[in-house]
Parts: sequence; structure tokens; C-alpha cells
Amino acid sequence: MRWILALLAAAAWAPGPSELPRFRAQVLDDTHPDLWATTLADVNADGKLDVVSLAFDPSLVVWYENPTWKRRVLIEKEPKGLVAIQPIDADGDGKTEFLLGAEYQHAPFNFKDGGGGVFLLKRPDDLEKPWTPVRVGTIPTLHRIHLLDGKAAVCSAQDGPTVVLRPPAKPFEEPWIRETVAEKLRTCHNTFSVDWDGDGKEEILTASREGTTLWKRSASAKWEPTLIAKGNGGASEVAVGRLPGGGRYVATIEPHHGAEFCVYVQRDGAWQRKVLLVNKGGHTLWPADLTGTGTDSVLVGFVGAYSKAPGGPCWYVFHPTDREGEHWEKVLVDDKNTTGEDGACADLNGDGRIDAVSAGGRHVKIYWNEGR
Repeated sequence: MRWILALLAAAAWAPGPSELPRFRAQVLDDTHPDLWATTLADVNADGKLDVVSLAFDPSLVVWYENPTWKRRVLIEKEPKGLVAIQPIDADGDGKTEFLLGAEYQHAPFNFKDGGGGVFLLKRPDDLEKPWTPVRVGTIPTLHRIHLLDGKAAVCSAQDGPTVVLRPPAKPFEEPWIRETVAEKLRTCHNTFSVDWDGDGKEEILTASREGTTLWKRSASAKWEPTLIAKGNGGASEVAVGRLPGGGRYVATIEPHHGAEFCVYVQRDGAWQRKVLLVNKGGHTLWPADLTGTGTDSVLVGFVGAYSKAPGGPCWYVFHPTDREGEHWEKVLVDDKNTTGEDGACADLNGDGRIDAVSAGGRHVKIYWNEGR
């Protein structure tokens, strides 16, 4: 009987006209060495989102001013080993500062000689001049920084603790408030913040060798874990998006730097896994309503390394077309002069359509959303 119902369901679903937009690539920079991260922020407080990129070695953070995309340096040379960047209004003055993850050391990790510095970048009065890094924390093997509830920082380590850092009243002068989410996760590559249960407070999803785990802060301020999925040897990227009709899916890259882009949809209380693409070196996930339909597509980046899987460096967009998350469209966004190291999505030109930004290798690009 079950197979008959499955056949009927398959027959009832038929792909309609594609909702996926066309993307036009624009290169902002092709001279930026060893790109590891990118983010979007209103750097000059003019109401427009600017593009910010980060290089690991040599240390360099650059911002490109919207809409001229004039290139300016935020910092260079020091601190070394840059790995993560996150915009934050730490002092509540309505202007952007940046949290910077630095001093990253490749495996085998060196805990004895430090590493894992968290720095708050202090903005200059003249934005043509460099910003000033101020150390606000140390987390050995720090790898990613994301915001929690828009005002605290989730800092995850490759082989160490995942912690939340909360800014004090004087963030450049006073110690930041630190609370531990997990004492240690194996190869925790990334996190994602989301109001999972609709209580107005964000929870944390981690992607590590243990799998994809949801962490909720209890009344006693302790972070309690719930395993979503063990995955294929764990996961290294995680994100949450909306299905047609308002349901939820969890997207992952599996395992660490893995070849499988997967989605999970909950059915009858269990999370069902679906592999949508196998390619070499999955490294970026970013959910966004790229179609303007209230449904989240996923921007997926692959670096073309780390395994013997087929494929090379590229960017794809995947889009769910049914409430159950069973059927997905995809479009290849770019596979020329790019690596899928890091990406972000937002409306950059005010036309009501969400665009995408990529950084990897030497290239920083915008993919302009031109609609269907």
C-alpha cells in the first residue's frame, strides 16, 4: 500500500515553471590573496550594505563601498592568521564595529603557544584610515564567529569549546561576559543562530564530527543539546530555511569539508535525510528568499578540494518546490575564477531582490539577482 501512495504522490507532483532567478556576476576584486571569509555591513552608516572580505595570510581585511565599490583597507598584517569576521554594534552607538577571529593555527593544533584571538575592531573617525584591533577574548582553534540575537557572539573552535561572548557596557575597555555552550566539539566548523521554537530568543545549531546539534539555553543559563542528525560522519556546515507553506528544513554539508550537500525535513517526528548534490569540498551554506516567494533557497559553495569526490570549485543555488522538501530545483551560479570559500546574501541595490556575494581564492564577486 505504501508504494502505491508513493507512486500517486509522485504522479500528482509535476514541475512547473522555474522560480529560480538569473544571476549576473560582477567582480569586485581579483587581487585579494588567500580569501577565507566575507560579510555584509553598513560600514559608513549611509543605509547601504557594503561588502567586506578577509584574507588569512597575509592578514588583510578590505571593505568595498556600495555602490561605487571603492576598495579600502580595514586592517593588514596584524593580527595574523585571520579566519572569521562578524559585524556588530558592540557599544550601541548605531555604527558598525567588527569582531575578528585571528591567530588561527592549522592542525595539528597548538594549544601551548596561544592562538584563537578574538578582536574587536575600533572604527577610526576617518574611514580612509586603518581600524584598531582590541583583544576581547582567546579561544584556541577559533574558527567561526556569528551573532546571537543580534548582540552577542557565538565563537566556535575547531578542536575546543563553543562559547558565547556578550559585550559589556564599555566593550573596548571591560572584559566580555563569557558563557560556555559546549566544552568541546570535535572539528566544529560552523554554527547557525535561529529562533527554533518561536520564543523570541535564538538557539544555536553546531556542525561538528558529532553531527548537527541544536543547543537551547535553559532557565539556569545552561545550554542543553539535542542531536538533530549524526550525518555522514558528522557535518561542517549547517543552516535553516523555510519550505513552501512555512515548514522548516535543515541544510548541511557532510562530513567535515565534505562532498555531500544534504537537507533534512522532519516527518513523523524523525529527521529524514536527502542528498541533493555530491561535489568536492563543500564549504558554504546561506539560506535566503532569492525568489521573493517567502521560501528560502540555499546558496551552496564548494572549494573543489579536500576529497576525491567529483567536481570542482563552484556556486549553486537550490530551491525547494514542495511543502515536503522532496523536490528541489538547482542552478549553477558560477564555476569560473572562484572557490566556494564563503558567501552571504542581501539586497545590495534596493531593487527588492536578494543578491549574493562570494569570496574565495583571489576573487570577491557579487551575483546580481535579475529575477526570473
